[in-house]
Amino acid sequence: MKKRLILVSVLFVVVALFASCKKNCNCTVKSDGAVIDGYENLTVGEMSKSDCAAYQDDTWDGLGYTYECVSE
Repeated sequence: MKKRLILVSVLFVVVALFASCKKNCNCTVKSDGAVIDGYENLTVGEMSKSDCAAYQDDTWDGLGYTYECVSE
């Protein structure tokens, strides 16, 4: 019983560590839903998946462009 509890605890810790790892965040800039040439998969830095999904850039926002960001 103790071995199972230890195994489950170790698995939980490993999953938690991998889920919080920082990964490259890449964004694609769009105008009216169309991808702007040369602005596909721009690396904006390393961050967690949730931070990448919530990434905002005041420059692109101010110019009226939209962008989609995904972590890899």
